Amino acid sequence: MEKIVIEFLGRKKHVTQRWVFKEFPVTIGRGYDNDVIVSDPYVAEKQLVVTGEGDTWQIENLDTFNDILLNNVVPKKLSFEIHSGDQVVIGETRLRIVSSTHHVAATKKLIREKEYLTDAQQIIIAWTSVVLALVCFSLIEFLDTSRDISWIKILARALPFVAIPIAWTTLWASIGRTLTLIPNVHKHLLISTIIAVAGRCSLILGEYVVYMLNSKFVGKIFFYLIAGLLAVVLLNTNLKLATTFSETQRIGIANAMVWGTVILFEFFMIAQRPEFQNRTNFNATIKPPYVKILPGTSVDEFFADTNTLFEKVDKMIEKEHK
Repeated sequence: MEKIVIEFLGRKKHVTQRWVFKEFPVTIGRGYDNDVIVSDPYVAEKQLVVTGEGDTWQIENLDTFNDILLNNVVPKKLSFEIHSGDQVVIGETRLRIVSSTHHVAATKKLIREKEYLTDAQQIIIAWTSVVLALVCFSLIEFLDTSRDISWIKILARALPFVAIPIAWTTLWASIGRTLTLIPNVHKHLLISTIIAVAGRCSLILGEYVVYMLNSKFVGKIFFYLIAGLLAVVLLNTNLKLATTFSETQRIGIANAMVWGTVILFEFFMIAQRPEFQNRTNFNATIKPPYVKILPGTSVDEFFADTNTLFEKVDKMIEKEHK
């Protein structure tokens, strides 16, 4: 005799539970004396009885308080015939009834992600990226300082920028260890370091956009766009390495967190404007960003035409008050 298999289908019609029976009848309902117990308040204590022989099965509806559906249609009779693969809905519970010989889809080919680097190579590459990031941040600090300072002080200023991706890696490695039992420390470290360097460079480009176009608004939009996209890539990668979320879920979570943070940060910056504060706030630019990159100007040349200089200052003051 063929076995009968009763499957519980979830909201996306994925099988959540299976019951296998060799003999009839099979009773279905909320009562604990049923063969299939359904936890659904819209299902009767004893709702259905399945009987049959071979490939021919009959279902009898024992309670008509709520309609049942057979393949999304209300049956005209209380007792009706079903076949392997038919779906029955009782209350809010969807059941599929199949025989043990029911056809199943062909096995799918599982394509595993290939690891192109060994563990040792990943360690070397990750920590090499940290060293290169330290060099990059040190160079940025050197270019951002108009006076000569020792390399020790420059390294001291650059170290916090390297500590941030290391701390971020520790956080996500801990999450990965908890959720998937795989910390992926060096993968997190590599992507975090790369994004940290790219984010610092985007801040430099944003400052130059402000300086060249004389527009803080355009520079802000440029920085938010580039930094936001980098943050989305970082979070999406962290979620992929540390969780079991689907790609759609990862992209949704990353975008919601990043752009929500950007909006909140902008509201905070708006609240810091002088018109919203009870204290005077003075803003001034005394040099272009990264002054060592641009050609220098001697003091004599700078003060060659003081009238023009003061006219420019007056225009800037007028522009600020408008």
